[in-house]
Amino acid sequence: MSALVSWLTNSGEIEWQGYAFAIGLVVCAFANTVLMAHMSVHASVKRCLIIACRFYQSVRNSNKMRSGLLTAIYRKSLRITRAARQTATTGETVNLMSNDCQRIAEASLFVNFLWLSPTMMIVALILMWNEVGPSARELLAVLFLSCL
Repeated sequence: MSALVSWLTNSGEIEWQGYAFAIGLVVCAFANTVLMAHMSVHASVKRCLIIACRFYQSVRNSNKMRSGLLTAIYRKSLRITRAARQTATTGETVNLMSNDCQRIAEASLFVNFLWLSPTMMIVALILMWNEVGPSARELLAVLFLSCL
């Protein structure tokens, strides 16, 4: 990457070198994809089981949370008076029990991205700052705009 950046900054360089650098980056990305796919197919069974167990636990906890919320809403709907029941339609109650509980359960699966995304952005910014210097500020702007 640094060779490609230095080639772009120097106008007197040979043209075919830039194409060679770009093709080299594409080949490296392709090789990375192939090797990662190969590694994931032949990963150790123990590692796959650990990852599967962690995902299973988070899905299980998410389903427990959803069923607990459904139970609480159902119990509350049985205890409220007739006058209070008329303030909300049946459709609103069913919507609360189905869609809203499902969204809360799904949010628990993705809560780790609240800390993981900023961390990945900071690492990307540091790596880009090391490669291109102060021009990485534009990358920071693009990263923040992509989060909106």
